[in-house]
Amino acid sequence: MSSLYILSINYKSTSNDVLSRFSFTKDDTRLLVRQLLEDPEIDEACVVSTCNRTEVCCSSEGQENIFAGMLEKLISFAGVSPDELDTESVFWRYQDEMAVRHLFEVTAGLKSMILGEDQILGQVKNAYEMASEEGGCGKFFHTLFQKALAAAKKVKTDTSMSKRSVSVSTLSFIEAKKFFNDLSGKKILIIGARGHMGSIILKNALDIPGLQVFVTLRNDWPEDKNRLAENGELVSAPRRERVHGSVTEYTAVMYQQRYLWADDMDIIVSVTRSPHYTLTYRELKESFRTKKDRLLFDLALPNDISPECRDMENTLLYDMDDMKKLAEHNNMEKKQIALQAGELLKEYEEEFLKDETLRQSRDDLDQLKEKLEGLAERKGFDRALDTLLYRVRDDSTEYQFRQLMKVLREIEI
Repeated sequence: MSSLYILSINYKSTSNDVLSRFSFTKDDTRLLVRQLLEDPEIDEACVVSTCNRTEVCCSSEGQENIFAGMLEKLISFAGVSPDELDTESVFWRYQDEMAVRHLFEVTAGLKSMILGEDQILGQVKNAYEMASEEGGCGKFFHTLFQKALAAAKKVKTDTSMSKRSVSVSTLSFIEAKKFFNDLSGKKILIIGARGHMGSIILKNALDIPGLQVFVTLRNDWPEDKNRLAENGELVSAPRRERVHGSVTEYTAVMYQQRYLWADDMDIIVSVTRSPHYTLTYRELKESFRTKKDRLLFDLALPNDISPECRDMENTLLYDMDDMKKLAEHNNMEKKQIALQAGELLKEYEEEFLKDETLRQSRDDLDQLKEKLEGLAERKGFDRALDTLLYRVRDDSTEYQFRQLMKVLREIEI
């Protein structure tokens, strides 16, 4: 029978610095799934990687515990030496029923930094589809992930969790509104809007009346615009495209000219996967010539904006550690709703575990059926049924037998 193993590193188990080393791009995630499947002890593999967690999910029909092999591959893939980490505390381990519960809760947003956020639902779905493309999902994982996704959608529709859904993006704009009182007439520059999180920030920004939105683009510039930039002129262009199903309009600016545009901005958000700072202290300080209040949001791991920028006058910097603190208050208000969601998830978990037990016991049940049919032919149905019940009585504990008899009494056929 298949056993489920999940190795988790998340915002609760370690620091942002360590977590950022285990936050992978889509291509990296795809490659890690392939490497996991090279292990003969691993039958199925799926990796969910976000800015707040990486979940390595594997199944195995072998008798050996595969956590050691999973951990070795993950650490090696991340380019980290085992001596650098206390692996026992940094990596949380879940197996079988506890792993099923963990995956269901993660997918429903009950283990997210911002309780109930629904971005994780799409991220788990994408991870499952990617793993399927790589041959990482057999019958067990197909059933498991489809049930987890269905349960998460049920939480969204049957509880008030989604009606009060708050993400890192929405938290950022809540803080911006508190800071400025009114965002109408303000200007925001988004660095990294082409990524998943960045596109959500862009959509949320465009929903705010009167907020002027600017987005950096590295490429897609015609030759005449490039020539203007080479001559030191500021280059921009109106853009119209579809973001998360809605047609949006904003002003595109050259990434290379981000410092030239910075002085005019009231809010700057950076959310890339760059290994280097997108905004450094020295260059940003030189860019801020106009004295006014500004907000900086660094929503990337590793950091996009130099932490020294906290020291700038009239400038407030939020990074992911700050967002954690903001999320704690939001989570307190959702605790009761989370209890309701947890009970709903439990129903789906139990249904999955019973279905999976039945599926994995199918061969044994077929053999039992064949034996009973043979016994019934020789001695009659009543005698065959009595034989089965007495064997079950002799081979089970008193509690197990009492529970079985209770279930049989309540069955309506």
